[in-house]
Amino acid sequence: MNPVGKVLNSNKGLWRFAGFTAANIAGLAVILGAFQLYRDAAPLLTGPDSFMRNDYVILSKKVTSLQAVGVGSSDFRDSEIGDIASQPFVVRTGVFTPATYHIDASVSAGGMGMSSFLFFEAVPDAFIDVKSDIWRLDTASKVIPIIIPRNYLNLYNYGFSRSQGLPQVSEDLFGALTVDLRLAGNGHTDRFEGRIAGFSDRLNTILVPQEFMEWSNARFGGGEKPAVSRVIAEVTDASSDELALYLSDRGYETEGENAGRGTGAWFLRLITGIVLTVGLIITVLAFSLLILSIFLLLQKNSGKLRDLMLLGFSPGQVSMPYIRLALVLNASGLVVALAAVGLLRGTYLPVFARMTPGYDTVGFLPTVLVGIVLAALSAATTALLIRRKVIRLW
Repeated sequence: MNPVGKVLNSNKGLWRFAGFTAANIAGLAVILGAFQLYRDAAPLLTGPDSFMRNDYVILSKKVTSLQAVGVGSSDFRDSEIGDIASQPFVVRTGVFTPATYHIDASVSAGGMGMSSFLFFEAVPDAFIDVKSDIWRLDTASKVIPIIIPRNYLNLYNYGFSRSQGLPQVSEDLFGALTVDLRLAGNGHTDRFEGRIAGFSDRLNTILVPQEFMEWSNARFGGGEKPAVSRVIAEVTDASSDELALYLSDRGYETEGENAGRGTGAWFLRLITGIVLTVGLIITVLAFSLLILSIFLLLQKNSGKLRDLMLLGFSPGQVSMPYIRLALVLNASGLVVALAAVGLLRGTYLPVFARMTPGYDTVGFLPTVLVGIVLAALSAATTALLIRRKVIRLW
């Protein structure tokens, strides 16, 4: 062991360094745990729909009892749509186009069949995240891609199927079914095949491509422009107070789960911010304890360190054992903190999976990288301060 190491080992102040290690582990565990929990929980509240991004909101007007007797309307006027589009927090807008003709649908599987009236709506394709080769008009093959709400499948599985003695079906099986569609109106009748392109958690309607809607309305609906009862808007932040105040002032409602998700996302960010702040405070206090402990150790050994430098040892050589100690303490604290976060993650991920069918976990690597960056910053700052302190002793 070199002479500097002997000097260091003569008076380590183990309890102070043990206190730093414990505080450092606690601080890093809180910071990294909050960061990872936010990334894991965000898809439950803010994760984008399979076909619509999270920054899309669907606006509608409240339906009142007076409208049943023809007083008032829940439709949007052009001026109201223009007002929505002019707001600073709105990136772009689109409207829902309803079908203006009659639709009959029937499904048969395993010798059993069901039939019902249906309705179609469409929004501009820019608001739908579907492969273009699937989401398009194909009148030659008479195949219509459709997106249906996932709660329709849930209603069948947990309500209708049980009451009628029918088997439950999975999303994959339901998506493989074809729907026989009969479109009629304006003196025309035609049959099409509906193919389910996917399920949506945020859309309470049956969507078809905009191009098909325009063609079918012209053929079966007479080509009249339908009234606009719902507006879709891309916004900068679906959970912003500015948007909430605007909707409240205008009396508009947001459909689907987006409003609740926006509020939940805001609370998630708030709680995560508070936890991160607490963790950061603990980490800073731990870092201060480490610096104080090493400075006290340097001060106690200042005479011996000066003698070593007078004997020819450079400030870098004299400070290296202290820097190495800081590196070891930071690295060990990081490893233990990451292990603690991993154990915590193993307890809540199964709960998230049960809460949301099809829940897909995010990676752990970003959390590891954040931990490495924090530990490296702490070690680099400690090394710089130690070297400056040794140079002053010299």
